Amino acid sequence: MLDIPWLVNRENVNGNMAFNRRHSSEAVHNYYYNYQEPKAPWYQRKRYFYSAILLLAAIVIGAAVTLGVVLSQPRGDEVAAGELGSSSGVLTGTSTPVSDGDAATFTVGVEIISTLVTSVEPSTTAETTSSSSEQPAVSISVPTASSTSVSPPQPISTGSSLAASYVTTGLAEANRRLIVWQDEDDQLVVHEDADGRSLYRISDKLPSLRDTVRRNTPLSLVEDDIGNAHLFYLDIDGQIRHLVQPAAAYWRQYDMLIKDDLITPHEMSPLSATFHETKGQDSMLVLAYLSTDRQLRLVLSQNPQDEDSWRVHETQGLVVAETDPVGLAMVSGWHDTTGDAVTEDRSLFIAVQGEDEVLPFECNNVRIERFGCLWMNETFAGKSPN
Repeated sequence: MLDIPWLVNRENVNGNMAFNRRHSSEAVHNYYYNYQEPKAPWYQRKRYFYSAILLLAAIVIGAAVTLGVVLSQPRGDEVAAGELGSSSGVLTGTSTPVSDGDAATFTVGVEIISTLVTSVEPSTTAETTSSSSEQPAVSISVPTASSTSVSPPQPISTGSSLAASYVTTGLAEANRRLIVWQDEDDQLVVHEDADGRSLYRISDKLPSLRDTVRRNTPLSLVEDDIGNAHLFYLDIDGQIRHLVQPAAAYWRQYDMLIKDDLITPHEMSPLSATFHETKGQDSMLVLAYLSTDRQLRLVLSQNPQDEDSWRVHETQGLVVAETDPVGLAMVSGWHDTTGDAVTEDRSLFIAVQGEDEVLPFECNNVRIERFGCLWMNETFAGKSPN
């Protein structure tokens, strides 16, 4: 026999318990963690930030120091004087006065850069320091106008002559100053100031010239009216040779032929060249030297690059000193100051060492074929034997 009311009551009780279990709140378990801030970008981190500031400061200081050094570089004539008086190719200790501000800036820049290098590459710095201490002198290569590697010029020889010229062209940036001498290896060395300074041997630009120059050769350097530089010297056979420089650091050699033969002067002959313009606007290159019988001769050409265009003129009755070498100098443009300097026919003025005095004389009406010279109130003619 079933008790229906009792079963219904049990069912309600059981149902309410299940409902309560489904809808009752259970225990909540909370877990606690340490709070961590999100990582900042690398450029906001202190380590990188201060390093970047330090590097930027080093760059700014380095740029300022570099600009100061460049602006304080001496002019070409000062550099030329320094290089002529010192041995080429060796770095020597020299002192240059600087202001306190420049010194402080330079010191700070060096300290900052040194700190950066030491912190980044300590081993490399140590190796560099040790290798530098083993070399008391540092060989340097003087920059040239050409990218070709050249041997550093040697110091000027004790018996070397000197020749200098200023070459003008139609463009100011193409003008150049040249100084030529002979080093201890008998090579011709050029200091050239043309849109930058350079020091080189001519044989590095013109290999055929190597080992062909006579020791203690006389030198004469002159410019013409179209921007060429002309250099005259003696080769190892004692013959006059002619070099032409039409542009900076570029040289070419031309022969000087008289009756198909090279000119052979006296073994102790000096050389003196000038560019001469006459009244008729005829321009010519003139070279003075002593012949083998110690007579003064002038050789002229209106086209020096033409090897067969040279004409030689002998001077009669001029007695030069018996000393070796003989002093000789020649210049163009001499004219009578009482006349019109513009239209007056310009002459050659020559000074040569005599027996007991310096003998000046003038050559006027200079032409390729013939001209006359006045010396000590006497006239002797210069005529071409050709």
